[in-house]
Amino acid sequence: MVLTVAQTSFLSNIRNKSRLIQMLSSYLISKGYIIKQANDDADTVIVNEAIKRAQGQYVVVVDQDIDLLVLLIAHTPVENQIVFLKPGNGGN
Repeated sequence: MVLTVAQTSFLSNIRNKSRLIQMLSSYLISKGYIIKQANDDADTVIVNEAIKRAQGQYVVVVDQDIDLLVLLIAHTPVENQIVFLKPGNGGN
C-alpha cells in the first residue's frame, strides 16, 4: 500500500488510524511479539508491562518521552537492575 496523502492527514481519520494499528498489531503478533493496546495514555501500560516482564529477563523500553523515564525510576523495584541509555548521533 502506498500513501498518497500526508501522514497527519491520513492519521487524522480515526478509521485509517484504527486499521493501521490493527495491521501493525497483526504483523507483530505473527512475529511473536506481545501487543498491549492502551485506549488513553500508554505510559502506565508500558511501564507496568516492562516491570512485569523483567522478572528474570532483560526488557528494553525505547522512547524519547521523559514521562516514561520518571515512571520507570519511580516504579521499578529496588532489587531489579535498571539501565538507562541516552540516544546519540554516533559522533563523540
